[in-house]
Amino acid sequence: ATPIGNLEDITIEGVTDVLNKLEEKPKAVLLFTVCLHHFLGCDLERVYQELEERFPKITFIRCYMDPIMQKHGPTPDQKLRKAIYEPLPKRKADEKAVSFLGSDFALEKNADLKRIVRAHQGIFRELPGCKSWEDYLALSEGKLFVSSYPPSKYGAEALSERLKRPYLYLPGSFDYEEIKEEIRTFAEAVKNSVSNVEKNDKGAILRNTENSMSFEDLEAFFQQEIVLCEDAFKHAKSIIGRTPIALDYLYHPRPLGLAKLLLTHDFNVTTIYLDSISVEEKEAFDWLKVNCPNLEL
Repeated sequence: ATPIGNLEDITIEGVTDVLNKLEEKPKAVLLFTVCLHHFLGCDLERVYQELEERFPKITFIRCYMDPIMQKHGPTPDQKLRKAIYEPLPKRKADEKAVSFLGSDFALEKNADLKRIVRAHQGIFRELPGCKSWEDYLALSEGKLFVSSYPPSKYGAEALSERLKRPYLYLPGSFDYEEIKEEIRTFAEAVKNSVSNVEKNDKGAILRNTENSMSFEDLEAFFQQEIVLCEDAFKHAKSIIGRTPIALDYLYHPRPLGLAKLLLTHDFNVTTIYLDSISVEEKEAFDWLKVNCPNLEL
């Protein structure tokens, strides 16, 4: 066998020292390797193998902090989100469960996806809502996998393929028509995968209640939600007025779509900060070029 070099020794012994000092060992360790490990050809498989042998009850998750090495292939962000779900075991699918993958924040309780699942007496699981290691492992029991954040798509697809589960990519949007189409797609998938509710004669879904949805005409639900949204815009505009607005892509992966929405509601968007223009935003970009040529990117 090839002898372990100095960097391997430092990594293994450093992690070992930290873990040995902990009275209560964690269920998992997110071990971030950096650019130096890759530049020096560090034998990372050897590192992980040694650590897993020393700590067999701990799951070591392969994480990366190598932003200068993203010239091709998946980005560090994509690889990290994929790695986060790799420890999930193969479990029998729970007929009532939907797992939402790859998000940094838990969805609000009145989010459309959650209300649709509740309408089917289903279970909605997401990593930010997990309170224990078992909660995390239960994510693999989803009958349906869903993600909405673009960098999560790579990992969610890999998990779906590994566990042989249906998967939907429903990106966050600021366009009413796209939102309606995504809700229709999700509602149909949940109805087929998770449904425990008797459909009415229209096969319809969704009536807004305080915390849930019940079956009724989808179009009526959409119209109600749009009215509420437009009222919220009017209220925000009454407060903000013509205050200049700058948008940053770190706030949302679709800053151009958000800019279009705000501009069509007479908000004073002046600047957008972004690294590149996503394929998902081409339509919004083309609209802004024609209708807002002075907008600064």
